[in-house]
This record gives sequence, C-alpha cells and structure tokens, in this order.
Amino acid sequence: MLAGATMIVLLGVFDDIYDLPAMKKLVVQLAAAAVAVLGGNKIYFFSRLMSLGGHWDLGILSVPVTLFWIVLITNAVNLIDGLDGLAAGVSTISCVSLVIIALVYSNPGVAIITSALAGGCIGFLPYNRPPAKIFMGDTGSMFLGGAVVALAFDCGMPLLLVFVGIIYWIE
Repeated sequence: MLAGATMIVLLGVFDDIYDLPAMKKLVVQLAAAAVAVLGGNKIYFFSRLMSLGGHWDLGILSVPVTLFWIVLITNAVNLIDGLDGLAAGVSTISCVSLVIIALVYSNPGVAIITSALAGGCIGFLPYNRPPAKIFMGDTGSMFLGGAVVALAFDCGMPLLLVFVGIIYWIE
C-alpha cells in the first residue's frame, strides 16, 4: 500500500504543477491500485445483508472490483476538495469512524495510523476553513482518499467505506 500511496502522492504533485489531463491521472491511479492489488489487497466477496447470510464470492472479478474501488474512493475525496474544509472535514469523520472500528476489532496498528491521519486533518482545518489560507490541492486530496481506502483494507473491511464515507457519495 505504501508504494501505491507514493505513486498517488507523486501524481498529485505533478497534477498540481502541470494540470495533467484526466486520462493520464486515471492511468496512474489504476497503476497505483494495481500495486496495492499485487500486494494482496483484494475484495474477495460481498456479504449478504441481514437474514440472507453468507456471501457472494467474486472469484476472478475480485481484481477489477478492487481496482475500481480504490480509484473510486481516491477520486471521491479529490472531487469533494472544491469547498474549503470539506475534504479534510469529511475525511476526519471517516478516519474517526475507522479508528473506532479498528479498536473494536482489536487492530491497534490501524487505529494509531488512522488517528494520526485524523489529527492531521483536524490540524489542517483551521487554515482551510473559509476563507482558506492554504489549500490541500490534488496532492493532499488524492493522498487522503488513497490513505482512507488503504486503512479500510488494513481493517479488513474496504467496503465499509460505503457507510463510513457516505458523505463522499452524497457530494
């Protein structure tokens, strides 16, 4: 995940400097997601809801579904970065939710890293609220999206971002 996150940060830096076209950004995002998948991060199944029990095994579709999911979350955070404080505020809420989930499922490593990410977002907010004094740019927003999805994978619950990151979808 670290190699993929580094690729996303470098993409964000180049996009902030050179304003890259969307297709080039998508190709690099897919490559970064592929690095994460090659590292063993995959969505293998969808759990059935409530009384249905069991799960739907994705089989060979696990790779494209995972690639799509990583790129989707990364871009969702990037897209909500248009308003002052929105990406950092929403990501703080998502991170705090992931901290609670990590603690409930006895995953202190993820809880510590996610707490640090939430703390970074909280520290950034006073400078990014209207009128913003500093901006996150694509470097920060794409990293934040990639980090949130990576931490959800580390919790073993990447699809939990449907609920934890509900504001990403609403926006």
